[in-house]
Amino acid sequence: MEHLISNKRPTDEVRDTLLKFTNAFESLVLKHEALASLITDDNVFETEEKWLDECQQYYLKIYIFAKKYIETVVKPVTDSSNKTEIEASQASGMIGMSGMENGEWRKRVRVGYKPKYSE
Repeated sequence: MEHLISNKRPTDEVRDTLLKFTNAFESLVLKHEALASLITDDNVFETEEKWLDECQQYYLKIYIFAKKYIETVVKPVTDSSNKTEIEASQASGMIGMSGMENGEWRKRVRVGYKPKYSE
């Protein structure tokens, strides 16, 4: 992504790459959920949770970086007939992140997890 932006690639190319990056992150979260559901040791679970949090922080950093690039390249349009592209890019919002902010992924990971000390 950084290579695309530093070489001022077209916004469509950056958007396509961002979508692939988002899909890869979502796949990572799902696979991590499956792994976390098998963990019985609280310390291991906490370590895994921290790792996924680091991954999410990196994902969000790249995501925001790409969205800012796209917003700076797509110039504001005053003519209503040309607003379609801008409105479409704004409507996409955080692709695939609905419910992922505010630690929602942690709640999903914990589903079915029973720590040793639970009854």
